[in-house]
Formats: sequence, structure tokens, C-alpha cells
Amino acid sequence: MSGVGEAGLVLGIISSIISIIDATKQLYEAAKDEAGLPTNFKKSATKLPLIAKLLEDTERYINNSADESIKAAFIPTLEDCKVQATLLEELFEKVMPEEGDSRWDRYAKAARTIGKGGRVESLMKGILDNLQLLATRFPEVTTQRGKDQLAIAVEEVTKMEPSLPDSFEQMPTYTHYGSGDQNVNTGSGIQHINPGTGHQNSGSGTMVIGNNYNDNKIVMVYNNAIDSSDQKCLQDLRTTDPRDDKKRIEETKGGLLADSYRWILEHSDFQQWRDDKQSPLLWIKGDPGKGKTMLLCGIVNEMSPLTKLRDKEATTLLSYFFCQATDKRINNATAVLRGLIYLLIDQRPSLVSHLRKKYDHGVERPFEGVNGWVALSSVFENILQDLSLKSTYLIIDALDECEIDLPQLLKLVTKSTSIFPRVKWIVSSRNKPDIEARLRLNDAKMILSLELNSEHVSCAIELFIDHKVSKLPLIMDDSALQEIVRHQIYAKASGTFLWAALALKELEIVDSWDVLDVLQEMPPELEPLYDRMLRQVQQLQRKDPEFCRLVLSTMTLAYRPLHLLEIGALSGLPRQISTNLDNVIIVINKCGSFLTIRENRTYFIHQSAKDFLLGKAFHKVFPSGKAEVNYTMFSRSREIMSRTLRRDIYGLHAPGFPIHSVKPPDQDPLSALRYSCVYWVDHLCDVETGYDKIGLGDNGVVHGFLTEHFLHWMEALSLLKSISNGILAINKLKGFLKSQLFDLVQDAYRFILFNRWIIENHPLQTYISALVFAPAYSVIRELYKNDEPDWIITKPIIESNWSACLQTLEGHTDLVSSVAFSHDGRRLASGSRDHTVRIWDAETGALQLVLEGHSQIINVIAFSPNGRWLASVSDDGTVRLWSAEEGTLRHVLEGHFSKVNAVAFSPDGKQLASASANGMVKLWDVETGSLEQSREGYNDEICAIAFSPDILRLASASTNYSAYADDSDNSDDSDYSGIWDSTIKLWDAKTGIIQQIHEVSWVSTLVFSLDGRQLASGTQYGDIDLWDAETGDLQQTLEGHTDQVHSITFYSDGRQLASSSHDSTVRIWVAETGILQQILEGHTAPVLSVTISFDGLRLASGSGDRTVRIWDTEVRPLQQKLEGHTDCVNSITFSPNGGRLASCSREANARIWDAETGVPQQVLKGHTEFVSSIKFSPHGRMLASGSYDSTVRIWDSETGALQRTLKGHTSHVNSIKYSFDGRRLASGSADKTVRIWDADTGVLQQTLKGHTSPVFSVSFSSDGRQLASALWDSTVWIWDIEMSILQRTLKGHTAVVKSVTFSFDGRWLASSSGDQTVRIWDAKTGVLQQTLEIDFFLTEISFSSDDLYLITELGSIALGQSSSLPLLAHNWPGYCLSGNRSWITWNGNKVLWLPIEYRPRCSIVKEHTIAIGCASGRVLLFDFNHNIHPI
Repeated sequence: MSGVGEAGLVLGIISSIISIIDATKQLYEAAKDEAGLPTNFKKSATKLPLIAKLLEDTERYINNSADESIKAAFIPTLEDCKVQATLLEELFEKVMPEEGDSRWDRYAKAARTIGKGGRVESLMKGILDNLQLLATRFPEVTTQRGKDQLAIAVEEVTKMEPSLPDSFEQMPTYTHYGSGDQNVNTGSGIQHINPGTGHQNSGSGTMVIGNNYNDNKIVMVYNNAIDSSDQKCLQDLRTTDPRDDKKRIEETKGGLLADSYRWILEHSDFQQWRDDKQSPLLWIKGDPGKGKTMLLCGIVNEMSPLTKLRDKEATTLLSYFFCQATDKRINNATAVLRGLIYLLIDQRPSLVSHLRKKYDHGVERPFEGVNGWVALSSVFENILQDLSLKSTYLIIDALDECEIDLPQLLKLVTKSTSIFPRVKWIVSSRNKPDIEARLRLNDAKMILSLELNSEHVSCAIELFIDHKVSKLPLIMDDSALQEIVRHQIYAKASGTFLWAALALKELEIVDSWDVLDVLQEMPPELEPLYDRMLRQVQQLQRKDPEFCRLVLSTMTLAYRPLHLLEIGALSGLPRQISTNLDNVIIVINKCGSFLTIRENRTYFIHQSAKDFLLGKAFHKVFPSGKAEVNYTMFSRSREIMSRTLRRDIYGLHAPGFPIHSVKPPDQDPLSALRYSCVYWVDHLCDVETGYDKIGLGDNGVVHGFLTEHFLHWMEALSLLKSISNGILAINKLKGFLKSQLFDLVQDAYRFILFNRWIIENHPLQTYISALVFAPAYSVIRELYKNDEPDWIITKPIIESNWSACLQTLEGHTDLVSSVAFSHDGRRLASGSRDHTVRIWDAETGALQLVLEGHSQIINVIAFSPNGRWLASVSDDGTVRLWSAEEGTLRHVLEGHFSKVNAVAFSPDGKQLASASANGMVKLWDVETGSLEQSREGYNDEICAIAFSPDILRLASASTNYSAYADDSDNSDDSDYSGIWDSTIKLWDAKTGIIQQIHEVSWVSTLVFSLDGRQLASGTQYGDIDLWDAETGDLQQTLEGHTDQVHSITFYSDGRQLASSSHDSTVRIWVAETGILQQILEGHTAPVLSVTISFDGLRLASGSGDRTVRIWDTEVRPLQQKLEGHTDCVNSITFSPNGGRLASCSREANARIWDAETGVPQQVLKGHTEFVSSIKFSPHGRMLASGSYDSTVRIWDSETGALQRTLKGHTSHVNSIKYSFDGRRLASGSADKTVRIWDADTGVLQQTLKGHTSPVFSVSFSSDGRQLASALWDSTVWIWDIEMSILQRTLKGHTAVVKSVTFSFDGRWLASSSGDQTVRIWDAKTGVLQQTLEIDFFLTEISFSSDDLYLITELGSIALGQSSSLPLLAHNWPGYCLSGNRSWITWNGNKVLWLPIEYRPRCSIVKEHTIAIGCASGRVLLFDFNHNIHPI
């Protein structure tokens, strides 16, 4: 076929695919709603614009390509892509219309017609895989950004859960339309499917459960297997198994008697709830002790056999939860959801996919903390709307004992009753008006009052009493006495189960002749009975009353039920009792039935018992007040922690041992300390002010504990997975102590905040990284200097004091474009170019939520004033409105036809304004998501928008600036395009009439002050203009930033404002005077956003370095900067003898350091642009540097004097290298040449021309006859430099080659590339010998003198036992840097974590010394003791 024919065929196929994709997109957009549409259709539809864009790029590439063989190579892949696209269009065409069968029916039929691979996600992945194959084979087919977006899309589609079960193409569809029964026979049994609202009977009992819904007519087979990752997810979800709680409660209350609850099964209210489709909820209410819990236990027992809890073939699910106020594990709404979800997934494992969506986002313990409810409520709702779910019954007992977030739980229950028709609820509680009001009861929601059914309750109690009396061991043979006892208990119980149970428990040990007397002494009703029980405790012999009081008071003030060991440790019991579990049990059993023991954990018999001790019996249990008991619990906690805690308490040994691999030893030394480690500060702070025993002075007990055991405590909290609790505790302690010990506690707070992530995930780094990188004058570092690792001889020089940066939050995989505090300051949100919004706990730094949905960079995020909503806008042209409480997507606001740059809530939270690159401003109703106004006032791109505080005006700024326009190299240092034609406009917010227009210079952001009197705008030049918002007059200009201002925010009091800039700083100014108060430095890339908490105490910033930083806004004296570079270090190298170190940076300087002490010796000035490469001569007397100023300079390394400047290159110099004998110097440049110079005279000897792209690395062979050059275009060229001819070109790498080197014997050539491989070639023949998959890129490689090691900037790669090839394996012996540059390793084991501030932009490893050049300009030096090993 002719060249024209090849090109025409390829272009024709591309054109056809684009048409098919456009048609598919139109089918999706034409649908009026998405009801019943499988989720994967929606997700796949978001990928269609990207596919079209990539195909257009491919079309352009084909048009511009002259190579006909390349065009022909496209045909097979594109034809397969076309087939997949055609099938996808057919699938959308059959499924998207709203008329006819349900969308699920049509989807299953259509997919089955296609056969294997017919799922929507499979077809979408096929198309994307084909495009990725083309982009890999032909890198120029699209931009780097296009490749990144394609890779993300492939990953997202790969992670989609199957929309149809496995082997769906072989499954029949059982569909029944109209009236009449449908019987389906599969296998040897008989299956009856009852349509409509008929009843289903199972077994011989009388129990009837629910309606059989036939909404989904496809019979699906579910895979019930749970893999190890699912198991880990469920393990982290599970705080308790409700089945175990139910069993414990039944045993605690003396067992469940079936006859005592059967009455409710026949009750008309229960039956109506069970049978009526319109009755989704039954509330069972009653006073304490009426038997509500046991009633629900009975209902669970009766329902279970007909559900998947007992019958694995059943389709009905049953899940339940028992709240208990006395147990912190199960007294909150989040715990309720964890229990309900756990049981649902246990019955139908496929539901775990909904949980994994939250779990797999990398959020630290996503089901815990303040946002655990948000994450789980979203998961729960997704489970309830899962189409595989049939009839589902949910039961919650004791709502009144849900002490945390009960309103949210009731809201969720109420909401679900109206939108999930297959779900029915039973809930129980005391008679509480607030619960009744929040349940929003109506005719459809049933109420069953135990007081109104007292006859049934009394009958049930009598049955219970009859049964229990017959089992009393000491009167079992006396039927007459039993009858008397029955009647007396009937009379006194007064319809209260709990009274009867307590009385019968006491009678179990009473002799027959004393039974009636004891029973006579028992007062009727619960409170008098509790009073009697307490009097009996007080009448015990000797010291027993006091022992019981100690236990009861401790249990009453404890934040959760206590283990027997914890009771012994905390209550103040004598040592001979507290250290012996049997003795502790004896004391608990003497506590008058107030307490019960289950699996070595102690509980109150009932919440009313605890209420009694805190109420009427308070002065008997707490004769000296609660302060005495709280102090004892604090003091005993401190004592046992001091006695037990020690370094490496679990014997992990390895410094980098990860927390997920930790298994507590059989004899867990922390078992008795778990409560103390978490709650000792709470009990200290619960001691009333003025209590004189605490000892808060410098030599007091708190000071003593922190100075001796603070690090041990941190390690223990990590092992207990409670670091967030530790942060909250230290902060609470800081507020409690006020002036006393403040410096110590403040330093401890900064220590744990800064090191949160590493301590939490690698416990033993508490003593290593956390200490090594603590400030020199840190109180904690000084106290624990003897704990610093002895295997590090030379440690890096660190600043004297803590900086203003409190915490650095990592997690985003691309630049952070926007940050925002919630109004209450509890949460911090960040938006990123990785297409996600992350929500963090602003106090602890824990990641709480990851919001996904946008398909392109998120430009701006904003919380609504009331904190209910979070808005995000993106380059994908959408505005998304999320529920900030639940993390769920509420609205997708569409209508902008280009990227959306700005968003702002009105101060009353009712409106949302958004502005886009096509000059459109739109106003939306927040509640409904409807478009209220659309305004056009610009021909240019709108970059910022803001409401005035009085809601009367709206300000907007226009520009053609795009901060993300040039990111083709996907680096953090992307070039930013310029700005033209900038204006600020003030509009009437209601009418849209323009009130003011200001022509300004290159505006990039704007914001109103909170009083509305000022308007601040930032410019590309780094200035901030402050305007009078009323008159439009320019008041003043704040100067200081050296590059574009990206973001401005006012403090709530209007006195200060903060700004962030492309110069990588945040600055704080006095608004009235314009005085610069503080510069916040630490980010290593442009700071794109800044936000202030409402209280003004914390500032957060988001940066191109992919981090979010939280800062202390307190103005502090500027710290003296450490001597060194002031900009990113580009290259670093040791002298041949290892005594000196040279570094160069973007500031156009080079420096020489003492390699033993890290002290700077010389500053080499002369280059006019940043220095890219630096090398010592083989004898060490000279130092050469290459720069972007196109020159090479040679310096005297002893004096720092410039010897000569080598000119000739016409573009920047990327690499320099001395020959082995030091007589020649080679330089490789972006001008596509290599120049060889006489190293002594500086005379140009040769110029090697012909390279097809910039040269990134050069290397001489050991004999000096050959030179290798590494190129941007992924090739390596080998030159005969004696003849000045190209010998061969080595091809095989798929990305830029960063470094190249010859072996010492000249046989091999090694090259490292951005494709994350090292390739070793035969230097004579050019034949590839081996490819080492490194899994990360290397920029500097060389062979060791024996050719057994490859020396890299990260360390040495052991190539094998000899220099002969092929090589057998590679590993990293000795001290090295990890591939992601975040760890120093030893023999491949992680030993020292590097905080992000100290991670290398360049590095060098020489034996047991590592030097690191950082983005901040600092140079770090580590020298390790080769005689002491870290493991």
C-alpha cells in the first residue's frame, strides 16, 4: 500500500472512532436522569472526553509524521480500538433510554449478547489500553500530561468493581412481567419466587418475614470469597461483633427465655411492621428495666433462621447492634454503623466493595476519629442502595445509650426509611421526647410502648420469674417455697425485668431458710434496690467495703469498660489483690451485682446502675469528690506506665519495622496499660482546679514522667494505634498546665505533631528520625540525647528551634492547588491536580476523607459558611457540591463549557458563584443545585471571584493566565504562562449590573476583607494591591514577594492578611500599615493557596511540592538561617579522598564543605545562571562546574579561585566529566553537542556533533579512547574520540537517559533512564546484556573499581560475584537511600526516615557516608559507624 494510502486508512479509522465516541457521549448526555443506571456507566462516561482528546492528538501526529512504517504500525491497534468503541456505543444505546425494561435488565441482556468482555468497564478498559499502547510505543503521539491523564484513567477503570458477576455471559435471565406466579427450577431442588407482596414461609414455625421484592429480575450468583485484603479491611472496621455483644448481654442478664418475648411476635404492631410494605420502622420504647434489650434479642433469634445469618441460601439479610453507654466501644453512632456494616458484609461478602472504596484511599484508619461517621454513613447508604440487596432488616437497641452523634444516627435512620424500600428498621430506647421528635414518626412508622402493653410485659416477667425461681439451687426441691418466692417477686418487680433479675441473682447464694427474709428486705423498684445493694456492700467485713468502693468509683469514672488487669492497676487496690486476676474477680463479685464480667472485661449491669452511683449514691461512692478518684486513676496510670514502659517494648529490633506487621507478644506488656496510655491525661485534667496533690512543678510527677518516659509513651501509643489520641492529650495537657511545665509540654506537642506520620507507622523511629531531625534546642531532644542512634557518627546540622510549620501533610500525588479550613476550624480540605479533595483533621493531621469524582485538576475548593457543604471546581468544567458532613456528592453543577477557575459561597451560604475560562460567571442555588443566573462580562479568562460580606456585591478578576498551562514534563517546576488584559469588576449581586471596573496590572487573585471595606488583589509581579471597596481607590501596595501572588486571605478581625506566592513563601502583613510581619518558608515549590482558621491561630498552605502545611501564626523572631545554598541543590559530589564535598544549586553558586564536619569552606561565585553539574578532578585539586549560562568553569578546590572559563556551548550545560587520567574534560549540552577540553589549559580539543536531542550525560572509557553520551531521545551514543566518529547508537530505553558510564575494564557500558531501568551493554558490540528493573529513576551511575558494583546516587548495587555477564541479581548493600528517597536503608532494610524537608533532590553515597542536597538549598551529611550496625 502506498504511503498516502497508509495515512488515509489510519486517519479514516481515527475519524470513525472519534465519531463513535462522540455519539456515545451524546447518548449519555441525552438521558434526563441516571436512575437505575449502573455506576460504572457514569464512571466510564467521564472518560469519553479524554479518549476523544487523545484520538485528536493521534490524528495530528499521523498528519505530521513522515515515517510510513509508523503509520502502518497504528492500524491493528486502532482497529481493535474501533471494535471496542462500537460495542461500547451499542451498550449505551441499549441501556441509556428511560423507557422499556429496567436499565439493569437491558444492560445484562446486552452484555450477555456481546459475551465475555461485555461489561461496560471491560470495553472502556480495552479502549484505554489500546491508546496507552500507542502512547508507549510512540511517545510523541501525545503530551506528557495526556499520558499522565491516560495512566490515571486506566488505573481508575482497573479499580472499578465488576458491574456484573463473573460468568454473567453464561447465566440465564429469569424475567417475569405482569401478574401471576413465577416458578423457577434450577438444579434438583424446587425454587418458588413469589412476586409482589406475598409472604414467604420457611420451615415449620409460625414466623413470617417480610415481602419478597422482584424489582431486579436478573438472578445473580455472588462470589462469597473474602480475600486477605478484604479481611484486613474488615478487621480494621470491626470494633466488636454484635453477635458477641448479644451473647454477652444475654449471659449477663441471666439468659434469654423464649416464652418471655413470644408475645411481641403476635402483637398487631409488630405484624403490621413485618407485613406492610409501607411500615418501614418500628420503635419499641419503655422505661429502664422493662426488658427492651432482651425483647430485641428474642426478635433477632426468631428472625435469624430465615436470613443469611443462619441460612446461607436465604436472600434476606439481618443486621443488629446493641448500644451500651457504659462501653465507649459501643456507645456512639460510628460504632453502630461499624457493627451494622460488619454483619451485612459477613452475610454478603460482595458488599465489601463499598467499604473498600473508602478503605483503599490511603486514609489513616478511615473508620475512626471525628470523620469516621462521615465515611461510614456514605458506605452504609451505598450498601443499602446496592442492587444485590433484597429484604434487609436492621435492629438497633438502646438508642438512648448512644451518647455520641445520636442526632446524626437518627437522621440516617429516618432518611433511609424514605429512600430504601427494601430496608426495615426496629429500634428501641427509653421514653425520650428528643428521640421521638427526631424519628419523625407518622402513620407509617409504628410505636410499640411497653407501658401501654404492661399486661404483656407483666406476663413475660412472670414467665421469666417462674423459670428462674425453678433454677434457684438452694430451694430447688421445695416447691411450696418456690411458689411463695414467685408471688413475692411478682409483686415487687412491678413490671420491671431488671428488678427481678437483680433479686434472683442475689437469691442464688441464699440458704433456703433465709430466702423469705432476704426477699422481704428487698424494696420494690430499681432505685431502692440499688440503694439496698450498696448498703450491703458497705456492711461487708473488714476492708471489703473500701475495696468495693474503689472498684465502683473507678468503673464509674472510666471512659470505657475496664479489663480486669486495668481495674487492678487503676483502682488503688492493694498490690496483693490488684496483681492477681482471681482476687480482682472476688472483689468485683462483692460489688452487689452492680458489675458483671464478660471475657475478663468488666461492665455495669445496666446504665441505670451507673446513673444511680453518680446520682443518689454519689457521696457514698465519692466521699471526697471525684477529684480524689480521678487523681488516683491518673497517679496509678503514671505509676504503671513508669514501671512498665521501655524502649522497644515489643522487641521489634528493626528501626523501620512497620506498624501493620506488628503482632503483640503472647504476654503483652501493654495489656494492663492500654487504658492508662490513652486516658491518663484526661483523668489528670478531670481533677478539679486547686487539687493540691497533682504536683505540676518542675520536679513534680508529670515532669518526671515526661522527662523519663515521653518517648516510651509515644512508642506505646503507636503500638496501640492511638497517636491521634496522644496529640489530643498533649494539647489538652498544654491547656491544663497553663504556665507550669509549659515549655516542656509545648515542645512535646511540636515533637509529636511534626513526627506524627513516622511514629504512627514505624514505632521505633520515635528514637531515630524523630530525634535526629528535632531542632538542636528542642527540650525533648536534649532530654533524650542519649537515646539518639549510636550508629550515626555525624548527624546533619538542624535549626536551633521549631519553625512556624506545625505539620506537613503528605498524601496528594500531584500539586496542591487549593486549601480551605472549615468555619469551626476542625477540618482542613485540600484540592489537587491528582483530581481529589482530601479532608484532614486540622488538629491531629489525620486524613479523614478522600473525595473523588473530578476527571481533571481541581482548581479551587471552599467550605460553606455553615460548614455543611464543600464546593470544588475543576478543569473538567464542572462544579461539584459535596456534603461536608457525610462526604457524599450532592450536586454536579454543569454549564461551564471550559475549565472552572473560581468558586465562592455567599456569606449566608445560600448561593454559590463560579467563574470559568470562557468569561462566564454563574450563580447557583446551593440547596437545589439549580442555576439562578449566568453572566457574561469578560472576553478573557476569569481567575478569581468573591462575594462582599453584605452579599450585595460580587467581585471578579479576569486574566489569560493559566498556572498549569505548561506541564509537559510533569514536574513540580512547570513553566507558567504570562498574563494579558487584566481587570477587576464589581457587580450588583442581585441584578448583575457592573458597578466598578478597574484596569489593573496582571491580577491573579482577589478577596474581600471580612468587614467588606477592603478588596485585596495579587499580581503576577508579586505585589498586593489594597483597594477601598466602596470608592475603588487604591489605598496601598504591599511589596515583598519576588514572583506571582497566587492566593490572599484576610484574618477574621481584618487586621492582618496572608499571601502565598510562586516564590515558595507565605507572607503575613499588617493590613492597615502594609508592614511585613512574618515570612513562612519551607515549601520547595510555588505556594498556590493559603487559608486562615477562623480563630486566626493556624494557617494552612498548599504547594506544588504536593504537600499541605499547617503553620502557627504567632509572630516570632526570624531564626538565623543555616549557612548554605538558598535555592535547590542540583548536584553534589565527594572529592577523590572523601575529605571534601562540593555542591551546586540554582542560585548560580557552588560550595565546598568539610566532609567530616559538614562545615562550609568555600563559596564559588561566577556563574550567571544556575549550576547543573559539578565534578572534582581525579587528583582532587581542581573542581569543574557546568551551568545553564552555557559555560564550564574550573576552580582551584583548595582556594576556591576561578582558574578559567570554558566557552563554546550555545545552550545550557547538563553534564561534565573528567577523563580517568584527568587530562581532559567533557561537557554535554542542550545544544546537542559534546565538547572535549584540555583540562589544564581549557583549550577546546573536539566537538562531537550530530546528536538528535539534548545531551544529558557524558562518560569517558578508562583508556580514554571512547566517550559515551546519553540523550533526551532515549538513546546512548558511543564515540571513537580519537577518530571523532560515531561508532554506534544504543536503543532500548523508552525515556530520557539520565546517566551513562563505562566499566573500569572497558567491557561494559551502563545507562540509567527515566524508564526506571539500568541497561548494561557490551561496549564493543553494543549488544544489550541485561536490563535491571530498578523501579525508580537514577541520575548518576558509575562502576566500582572492581566492576562488581554499580555506584549510584542512592548507594551501591551489587551486581554479582564476578564481573562476567549475565548478571544474576542486584541488591543494595550497606547504607543507601530508598528509591522514593524517603529512607536511608542498611542492607535493604529501612533504618532512618527522612522528613520531606530533608529528602534529596540530589545525593551521593561513598562507603558509609551519605550526602544529601535538598530542594531548600540545605546540604545534609551523614556518617555512619561501620562497627555498629543499626539492626
